[in-house]
Amino acid sequence: MKALSNKSVIESYFKSFSAGDIESVLHIFHPDCLIVSVRDAARANGQLHGTYRTRNQAADFLANISRLFNIKSFEVETITEGDNNVVYANGTFAHEVKRPVSYSLAHGCKGALLKTV
Repeated sequence: MKALSNKSVIESYFKSFSAGDIESVLHIFHPDCLIVSVRDAARANGQLHGTYRTRNQAADFLANISRLFNIKSFEVETITEGDNNVVYANGTFAHEVKRPVSYSLAHGCKGALLKTV
């Protein structure tokens, strides 16, 4: 069986991600993968940015993206192979940040007044 090129692996990743096929995305990751989101540092539970190690933590990374963002569009425009097993991808990712809102009822008024806490 011929090994896939790095470019074809990345193309498969983005195709699966764009289709929302998270199971396929996870199987693309090496079992001992390393993901650095913005900074190489420990992250609090549920925090997006920081370091993820292993395929299980890659699942956490993808779950955090889904929990924190409403994805509006995701397009990969170009994928190019570089030197030393590096693949460059360029595109756009448009999203809205989900904002968890809790409400409390204000008492002593006519009707219900909702306010963010």
